[in-house]
Amino acid sequence: MDIKPSTASASQKKRKYFKATGRDSVAMSTPSFLVRYYDIDDNLCNDGPFKQEEKALLTLRSYLVEGMCAWVVSYYGT
Repeated sequence: MDIKPSTASASQKKRKYFKATGRDSVAMSTPSFLVRYYDIDDNLCNDGPFKQEEKALLTLRSYLVEGMCAWVVSYYGT
């Protein structure tokens, strides 16, 4: 079997990224938001992903009101 390497460089190839949503994988061509926070035992945790920024911000505020360190990570796809 003769395998030839691709002549296109990595910068020339269009990469497609996917994220797991629990049941299936979705292309990351649309924005998604992840809420990261430290729980009471100082474990780093995630909530989401959220398709709507407003829902992510509401979740963020609920953690902040409880006194937890929390922030939103935005993924805008390519």
